[in-house]
Amino acid sequence: MKAAVQIFFLPLFFGIPAVLHSYEAFPGKEDYFASVACPAFLLFNNVAFLSDVTVVLSCLCKPVEAQSVVWYFQKELDFKNTRALSDFNGTSVVDTSRVRCSEGLESRFSIRLFSLHIYRAQEADSGYYICGSTSGQYFYAYYVDIQEPCFISFPQHSMALNCSPRQRGATETSAFYRVFTNYSEWTVCDRCGVPGEQMRTGLCYLSSPYLHVRYKSMSEGVNSCGSPAVPERFQLAVRERGAELEVRDCEIPCSAQPIPPQELSSVLVLLASGKKAGQVPVYYQNYPSGSHVILTCPGAKPEHAVAWDWGQVGLYRSRYMEGVDKSMRVYIDAGNHLHFDPVHLEDKGSYYCWLQGKVAAEIKLGVHLHLALRRRLFDLDSRYALRAIFIAYTVFTCVFLVILLAKFVWRFYRFHH
Repeated sequence: MKAAVQIFFLPLFFGIPAVLHSYEAFPGKEDYFASVACPAFLLFNNVAFLSDVTVVLSCLCKPVEAQSVVWYFQKELDFKNTRALSDFNGTSVVDTSRVRCSEGLESRFSIRLFSLHIYRAQEADSGYYICGSTSGQYFYAYYVDIQEPCFISFPQHSMALNCSPRQRGATETSAFYRVFTNYSEWTVCDRCGVPGEQMRTGLCYLSSPYLHVRYKSMSEGVNSCGSPAVPERFQLAVRERGAELEVRDCEIPCSAQPIPPQELSSVLVLLASGKKAGQVPVYYQNYPSGSHVILTCPGAKPEHAVAWDWGQVGLYRSRYMEGVDKSMRVYIDAGNHLHFDPVHLEDKGSYYCWLQGKVAAEIKLGVHLHLALRRRLFDLDSRYALRAIFIAYTVFTCVFLVILLAKFVWRFYRFHH
């Protein structure tokens, strides 16, 4: 019996070290850091991103003995006013489906294997990000420039959001600098078998031999327009410039997408039945009406092509892109998130997320009445509830009056007969 007990508890004792070391780096990571030395003088790697995307910053060097890192944030280069972005264990976890851009930076980040993830990055998040230790050592640093879209181009129309028409897409050149828009490659068609869309982004950059040498970028003598490497006398040329988005139509057959042989028969059956192609995971989300809901495509990255369908209805950017209509309630932002601001009862249903031209997930959105004491009395759901209560009250009052009238008539008839 004693031997049986020892055998039973033996796996538990062997399993405890695995749990205790679950947040340590992989052996391959340790070998990498052992071969890369940190710079003696702290330089800033200048990187630019579009707003609303997930920014990932890697700590590219650290001492081998450091088992966790702390990320520090500074709006300006002032080491006296530094905010630590860590729980000092390197294990911060964020529910990305609940992230709101209105929340502070401390609520929109996590640290995974020494890398800093910033969810739904905003222009206010631009600044210095430094990878270091709890004792105040600094290993690696970035200057992150988050650019808001200022111009969106569609096949049939274009619109300027935050920049003047003379600045969009133009290259401004002088004897001392050149301001230009650096476009990414077109994404793949975001849908197959049906009309889809492709998108590419353009970020603002400035080229000049007079840039600050402490900031490194994609090439020598080039930095993003919001970088502190740009001298103050050049700031007027880039002050109102921002990112640009271009959207164009596309259509490809689903046969153009490589399908594993074991999935081909199931795909053909689903296509014949008119359903979404592929066996996709289903996610369930439930929210109170009147709240701001954001749907994120699982597994999507900033460079991926993402599309949204509500049942069989395609939500195309030409109609649902943020900024197309100032009063729109349902829209897609630059980071490919689907917004409901606010969500209504009639928004509930199945939403399909396309990723790189394939259906990647089905999100079943449930919406329920908000029963909190403090709620707006004049939103759509409140008016519907008040109207139902008033109709019910009126019906019961009429029935009550009819009963009283019948009782009075019956007594009057008996009294006279």
